[in-house]
Amino acid sequence: MLPEVPTAAHSSLPLGLLYVGIASTSLRQRIVSRHLAANTGSSTLRFTLASHLLIEGGLTPYRKGKKTLLPRDQLDWLLRWQVSHLHVSWVARHDPAEVEAAVIAAMEPPLNGTDNKHHPYREQLRGLRAAFRLNAEDGPAPGQ
Repeated sequence: MLPEVPTAAHSSLPLGLLYVGIASTSLRQRIVSRHLAANTGSSTLRFTLASHLLIEGGLTPYRKGKKTLLPRDQLDWLLRWQVSHLHVSWVARHDPAEVEAAVIAAMEPPLNGTDNKHHPYREQLRGLRAAFRLNAEDGPAPGQ
């Protein structure tokens, strides 16, 4: 998966926990529209995954305004990687924002930056994300 990332144990499945998030409306809609379809400038999870997969995926990010984005063909590659390597589990909660910080503190998912400031992987995560931004070229996607 992401061999250099120390996963936290999932509470009920034999999986490594990478990230905890909430959905204010439909979880399906959030996953499909943000975490599987959106560009890296609109999904923190996709931005973080792309930061880890920069070399492996041969990714060539570019800047558009303040956002760091990927060309369409590389987003398609990232989607295939996600479908092959990631699993989703969930817990329904009336007001998830009420407990999000406590859940992150208790479960310590390594790819959450917010509410996870003391995680030992945080500095490496910040460095990878910064490197992804630094690799971005100004302007439109390469080849467009």
